[in-house]
Amino acid sequence: MNKRTYQIILSLSLLGVLIAGIFTYQSYSKYLTTKENYTAAKKSFDAGNKKYLDNKEVYENGKKEYEDTKSELANIEKEVKTTSEQINTDLQTYLDNASATVNLIPTLVEKLSEMEAPEGLVFRPVDGVSISEPILAHKNPTLEQAKSEWPKEWAESVEIGKKMNTKNGSSNEEILKRVQNLIAIGRPYQDNEWPEAIKSPDGMRILTIGTGIYDITLDTNFAGMNDDGKYADARDNKVKNQALSKEETLEILKKRDNNSDYSYNDFGVKTDKDGNFRLIKIISKEWQAQGGSGTLGFVKVYGNGTVVESDAEGKSFD
Repeated sequence: MNKRTYQIILSLSLLGVLIAGIFTYQSYSKYLTTKENYTAAKKSFDAGNKKYLDNKEVYENGKKEYEDTKSELANIEKEVKTTSEQINTDLQTYLDNASATVNLIPTLVEKLSEMEAPEGLVFRPVDGVSISEPILAHKNPTLEQAKSEWPKEWAESVEIGKKMNTKNGSSNEEILKRVQNLIAIGRPYQDNEWPEAIKSPDGMRILTIGTGIYDITLDTNFAGMNDDGKYADARDNKVKNQALSKEETLEILKKRDNNSDYSYNDFGVKTDKDGNFRLIKIISKEWQAQGGSGTLGFVKVYGNGTVVESDAEGKSFD
């Protein structure tokens, strides 16, 4: 091999080594770049993966809470349904018991009416209570028995004494006597035993039995103008020609006429030379239904039950 050829081969070898070195350097630089990119990518992946795992854990926890809440809601719904059914059952039981109690009232009343009290005593219900154990009370009580066994009647008798406005009030004996009458007949005085005169509420006048103010004060109806009085059915022969109550008057006329077509309008108590009377208009319901007044006529009904035909003013036909 000549020198020229050797130089060429050496030059080519050096050139090859140089090229290989350049190529190797480029490859290494690329490797380093790739490695750096890989490291950054891996770091980013690890961070992303960690975030994914964290989110997955949050998701799993949320899913578990949802399932737990769903289960809890199902249990609450079941409990509410059970409670509602129990309430309905309890309500129905209450209504059934209430119905049974209401149905029992007539039976209790009937049983009470069948009970026989010992002689001189009477069973009476507790004041203001529809169903209770009845009180065994004396029919003709002593003073202390009246106060303890008949408190309502005692209070009523005391109040009547106040209305009479007596100077010293009623004595215990007078109060007791009125209580005994209230028990026996439902009125504080027997017929024909009412006070002939009492003092007015202002204490300045004397009110005589048979006057309207007397009736208003004692809730009687001796003058015939207080039909709704508590003791309107009381009678006393100290009242001359005492008028009948509305109910008594209508009873007399219905019995006399015996006609279901008739109705009666009460025009109150009036007085003429023969005494007090009630003026009543008799009406035909059939005629009235046809468009007319239906008036058949007027009658006067006196305290003794006498019925006399009259005009609308109460004047008798001579």
